[in-house]
Amino acid sequence: MQGLRALVQEYVGKAPTSEKEFLKVQMFRFLLTGGSSFALDVLLLFGLVRLVNLHYLVSNLLAFTVVNLYNYVLSRHWVYGAGSRRLRMELLVFFLVVAVGLGINQIFLSLFYEVLGLDLLLSKSIATIITVLWNFISKKFVVF
Repeated sequence: MQGLRALVQEYVGKAPTSEKEFLKVQMFRFLLTGGSSFALDVLLLFGLVRLVNLHYLVSNLLAFTVVNLYNYVLSRHWVYGAGSRRLRMELLVFFLVVAVGLGINQIFLSLFYEVLGLDLLLSKSIATIITVLWNFISKKFVVF
């Protein structure tokens, strides 16, 4: 627990002094933001599927949308900083990137859950891991 506390203290509020350190801090913040986003995504997905009895793809769409609003705010203000575009254009580009990510996520979720018959949580986890690579690269180089 001490190691985790020290890691958070080092990377959460720290102003990086070199490009290498900047990338480490940014990646740590991205992973922390992504981890909390994933937890919220799974919580919403299962809540909508199990408690509201929505179809898993509709639930995934709703959860993905809410989580990406949350993720946008953290990404803009904490992980990457504001982009070089005006806010409206940045939001448009962000949600275009998110729409592609949603497509990737839906396709792989459906493939693993329906076609391969894996558990919904495992299917969601694998689909999210695949989508994370797209999200980091596109948000870093296209959005912010």
